[in-house]
Amino acid sequence: MNRISVGLLKSNAWKIRRLLMALPVVFCAYFLAADENGVYQIWHRDRQLQALRQEIVSLEAENERLAMDLERLKTDPRAIERIARERYGMVLENERVYMVYPTRPPSKDAAGSGHSDDSSN
Repeated sequence: MNRISVGLLKSNAWKIRRLLMALPVVFCAYFLAADENGVYQIWHRDRQLQALRQEIVSLEAENERLAMDLERLKTDPRAIERIARERYGMVLENERVYMVYPTRPPSKDAAGSGHSDDSSN
C-alpha cells in the first residue's frame, strides 16, 4: 500500500471512532431529554403529583369540615335555626327583622337621578 491510502484509512478509522464515541452520548441525551420517560417528563409528573397531593390534603380537610357540619346539623337544633335565619331569612312568629347596612342605601327617588338625599341641601 502506498502512503496516501494508509493515511486515508487512518483518517477514516479516526472518524469512525469519533462517531462511535459520540453516538452513545447522543442517544443518552435524547433519552434523558426527549423521551416520554425523560428527565423533563419525570420532573413534570413529579410536580403534578405534588399538586395532586396538596389538593388531596385540602379536599380531606374540607370533607372533615363538612362531616362535622353534618353531625352538628343532625344533633344541634340551634345550628339548624342559625342556618334557617342566616341563609333563608326565616324568623320565628312575632319576631321582627331589622336590616343594618354599613352605609345608607340609596332612596328610591335618588336611585333614578344618581343623587342621594344627603347632597340636596
